[in-house]
Amino acid sequence: MGQDIDSLSLKELQSLEHQLDVSLKHIRLRRDQLMNESIATLQKKDKALQERNNLLSKTIKERARELPGQHSLEIFNSFNFSEMYGAPPPAENPTIPRWMLDAGF
Repeated sequence: MGQDIDSLSLKELQSLEHQLDVSLKHIRLRRDQLMNESIATLQKKDKALQERNNLLSKTIKERARELPGQHSLEIFNSFNFSEMYGAPPPAENPTIPRWMLDAGF
């Protein structure tokens, strides 16, 4: 933790620094692994939600066609899903989810 290093020799300090460097590399590797796993999980969830959204949109369109008159289909086509979610629709098959880019990750 940095206390009691005044009594250490140069060689001991260099050894301690090397140990800290190795430990820091291990910490960063683990952090990166966890972040990559989290990104992969979020991408899977994003894909599942997009598929669900597509299915729901298809179901709404089919039901709108079953209703009499063109009015119901016009309502569906004018509906803005982006307003509902507060964000523009995601790009096709993004490597990193759009919300992560917007959030500065």
